[in-house]
Amino acid sequence: MARFYSNENTALQVVTELRRLGHDVLTSLDRTRAIHRHRTDDHAGMVFCTFDPDFRGQAERIDAAVAGVPDTSKQLIRVNRPG
Repeated sequence: MARFYSNENTALQVVTELRRLGHDVLTSLDRTRAIHRHRTDDHAGMVFCTFDPDFRGQAERIDAAVAGVPDTSKQLIRVNRPG
C-alpha cells in the first residue's frame, strides 16, 4: 500500500479505484489548503500519469508501478497509457 496526494487533475474514478486497491489517497478536495505551500525536500515520491479514460486500468498500472519500487521516497514514477 502507498500513500498518495492527488490533485484536481486526477479523475475521481482513479482515486476510488486506488482506494479499493488498498492505497491511502488524499485529494485536493479532501484538503482545504494547497499542499505546495508546505514545500520540503523530503517527500514520499511523485507519480505522473498520462490521461487515460480507462480509469480502472490507470489505477491498476499505478498500483503495479509503485509495487515495484521498495522505497518511493524522492522517486519520480511515470505511468503512461498503453499504446
